[in-house]
Amino acid sequence: MPTLKTAEERTQEAEDREEKKESDRALVRWTFALFAATVGLILATGVLGYFGLQQSRDMKDSIRVARASAVAAHRSNLITRRHFVAEQRPWLKWKIDEFGLLERQGDKLFIDVSGEIQNVGKTPAIGIEYFGKLYSPGKDPPINVGWAYFDEHLRSLTVPRLTLLPGETEPIRFKPHPLNYKLPMVWRGEHDLWLAFHAVYRISPEAVAEIGGVYEIGTTGNFQGERRNGVEIRREIIQLKEFNAGRRVT
Repeated sequence: MPTLKTAEERTQEAEDREEKKESDRALVRWTFALFAATVGLILATGVLGYFGLQQSRDMKDSIRVARASAVAAHRSNLITRRHFVAEQRPWLKWKIDEFGLLERQGDKLFIDVSGEIQNVGKTPAIGIEYFGKLYSPGKDPPINVGWAYFDEHLRSLTVPRLTLLPGETEPIRFKPHPLNYKLPMVWRGEHDLWLAFHAVYRISPEAVAEIGGVYEIGTTGNFQGERRNGVEIRREIIQLKEFNAGRRVT
């Protein structure tokens, strides 16, 4: 049979139960507080994440704006520099006399043409070199052949011969390379002859500029002939007409 507990034992058990209840209540309160703190931390993390995302977007927008501003400033500087260079650099203009002399010696043609070049810019034009090329284009467009001679001259530059100060003018007179003459006589108007004029000069230590034009040679009917050392020589005054679309100015 179970033994009866004494009053002291019953009192101790009651105290133990009360302590256990208090411990359970404290654990519940602590668990709730921990839950609340966890929820608060989650909310705080979400808020921080939201503001962090907004800040990141703002930073990206700021970076884009700064990059666009930098690009615009760079382009503006380039434009300003180009305008400054264009205003301060040398500029050459040329003029070819309207009339010249065409001469046939045996089976070759020569042309004697005069003109002038002038520096209309604000700084000296250094290292000027020019040439003239007499040619018959055949079936090719005359401008294409003339511009091909421009490029050929640009690739084969020699020692520069001339410098022009601002406002200075220099007469030019050149006798282009002879053209092998295996065709009917030009002064009878039976085939085309053209002249390519091209000049190169420096606008800075690193850069060169070009000018050039393509001219059609027309006959005037005014010619004379003679024989020298058994060779027939015929000369004619010719007229040069510039082909407007054939200009090159850089």
